[in-house]
Amino acid sequence: METSFPVPHLHLRCRWSALLVIAFCFSGSVVHAQVDDVYIYGNVKDYTSAKKLEGVTVTIFKNGAKLVETATNASGKYELNVDFGADYKLMCAKPGFVGKNILIDTRNVPEEERSGGLGMNIDFTMLAVIPDMDFAVLEQPFGKAKFDATSGTLSWDMMYTEHMRSEQARLLREYDEKRKREIGAEADFAKLLAEGSAAMTAKEYAKAVEKFNAALVLKPGDGIAKAKLSDAQMKLAELEGDKKLNEQYAALIKEADALFVKKDYVNAKGKFTQAFDLKDEEAYPKQKIKECETLIADLAKKAEEERLAKELEEKYKTALAAGDAAFKGTKYEDARTKYTTASELKPAEQYPKDQLAAITKKLDELAKKAEEDRLKAEEEKRLKEIEARYTAVIVAADAAFKAGNYEPAKAKYEEALTIKAEEKYPKDQLAAIVLKLKDLADQAEKDRLQKELDEKYNAAVKAGDAAFKGDQLDEAKAKYNEALGVKKDEKYPKDQLLAIDKRIAELAKKADEDEKKRKLDEQYATVIVAADAAFTTAMYEEASAKYNEALALKKDEKYPKDQLAAIVRKIADRAKAEEEARKQAEIDAKYQKLVDEGNGMFRNEGYAGARIKFVEAGNVKPAEKYPKDRIAEIDAKLAEMKRLEEEEKKRLDLEAKYNALIAKADGEYDGKQMGEAIKDYKDALVLKPGEQYPRERIALIESQM
Repeated sequence: METSFPVPHLHLRCRWSALLVIAFCFSGSVVHAQVDDVYIYGNVKDYTSAKKLEGVTVTIFKNGAKLVETATNASGKYELNVDFGADYKLMCAKPGFVGKNILIDTRNVPEEERSGGLGMNIDFTMLAVIPDMDFAVLEQPFGKAKFDATSGTLSWDMMYTEHMRSEQARLLREYDEKRKREIGAEADFAKLLAEGSAAMTAKEYAKAVEKFNAALVLKPGDGIAKAKLSDAQMKLAELEGDKKLNEQYAALIKEADALFVKKDYVNAKGKFTQAFDLKDEEAYPKQKIKECETLIADLAKKAEEERLAKELEEKYKTALAAGDAAFKGTKYEDARTKYTTASELKPAEQYPKDQLAAITKKLDELAKKAEEDRLKAEEEKRLKEIEARYTAVIVAADAAFKAGNYEPAKAKYEEALTIKAEEKYPKDQLAAIVLKLKDLADQAEKDRLQKELDEKYNAAVKAGDAAFKGDQLDEAKAKYNEALGVKKDEKYPKDQLLAIDKRIAELAKKADEDEKKRKLDEQYATVIVAADAAFTTAMYEEASAKYNEALALKKDEKYPKDQLAAIVRKIADRAKAEEEARKQAEIDAKYQKLVDEGNGMFRNEGYAGARIKFVEAGNVKPAEKYPKDRIAEIDAKLAEMKRLEEEEKKRLDLEAKYNALIAKADGEYDGKQMGEAIKDYKDALVLKPGEQYPRERIALIESQM
């Protein structure tokens, strides 16, 4: 890329490479309307698309302090003026693009070189921001210009440019590579969004979440992808929430049924209650809660009875054991007291009575059998050990039996028979265990049959209730009769059958009442339609008669009364509207006359007079847009005329200055004053860079010199 910048005294050409591609380029100096200043202008474009950028902020800092800023127009152009004698920093910035800057030093410019001013054409090429890319090199100035006394112009520091070249080339390579990757990522991003949307349409919400997440990996901050991901996550959460609710309900029912089978009715009730809380429309947990409550109450009653029986048994055994101990210890009076207590606790028990009789006999025979007791001491000791061992086994067996642990109880009773084979009690208890196990099996079968019966009954009642609520009375009656066929003594189906008969009678009565109301409504509606038709066509007398007829049918109706009041208002409004229409016609005529006069003046280019007419028209009808638009159009034309006048004046001034310089230079050339002539020709070229004549004269003088 070749860049040149002529100056008042010297035409200098320089060749630039990567620096100018990235940052800026400079073209020939141009004159500014002012003198003795530096006129800076140029274009700003996008590096990638080469399109001109509008709205780029171009800022000038003078000696480190902000001086002025401007913005590029729709063609990407900007222009600024700066003075001599200062150090300037020129910056360009736009949201979404990487800012750039250059330095221009206008100090040390001799006074004689400032005459007529200088112009610089500086074009910027900006890079769009790419996330995670290091643009630090662009924070440094991309060019430094200052006055060169040798060339007599503002020159660029070529050593600084060479220093920046490798960094600029590296940045461009990295930028181009990353842009290529971004283009591929954009395609992948669009594909993922499309796949996610298709998954949403197919209700494959998990797949949609996966696709939108993958899209956000490519573009983490994208609002559309975030919104779509949020929608997909919400749909997935709803789907999983329903599924989770059903799974929780099923798990609770399964756990509750298992506890119910184990007769753990308290915990079973808790689980059924949790299931009902999740789905309160389900009948099954509600019914099972009632069953649990009934069984818990029965078990509590039975437990209390067993507790009392156990308490009595423990007191009896305690007294008996104490009596036996005392009896065996030959403490017969103590034994008598304990056996008496045991006999009072269980009057039907023979053992305490036998022991009391034995004590009496023992006491009677004690004196006689003292010697026998001594001889039998060893035998009694043996028997006592057997008795103690037997009693311990029996106690353990009885405890297991009372706790319902029949298999351990059976083993203990059989062990007791190995100690005392002739004892009847263990045999009786073993027979009782056989009966208990049979009773349990029979009860389980009975419970199963009862459950089937209950389920069949409940299903019929539930179906009957649903049909009853939907007024499907024949179906409801059939279901309630079906329920009575299962449980003939149940009150609820009978009550519901009576309710059905009552409902049928109510429906018949309501149908009759509805028919009467329908006929009255039809008659009333017919009259109202006729009244409304007359009202709509402004036949107010006929409408008034019809609305009164409607009130005779339904005296409490508000609408006919409102319409009669509206008729009164309509008649009054019609008179008022006619007066207002007359006044409006006068306003419209006045307005139209002013507009027509204004348009006539406008066509004849009498813009000032036309503007007065449109202002008056706007005052007559302030809400009208047309006068305002015409005033704006007139103002624009007046402003354009003024601008053209000013431009023509500037052009004539420039032409006069140019011609004066050319005439002066020609005179100097003819007078062999070559130095002064070449200076004036260059000054003329600054004023009009496109003119060929000064260039030819300069070339001629240089060849002669």
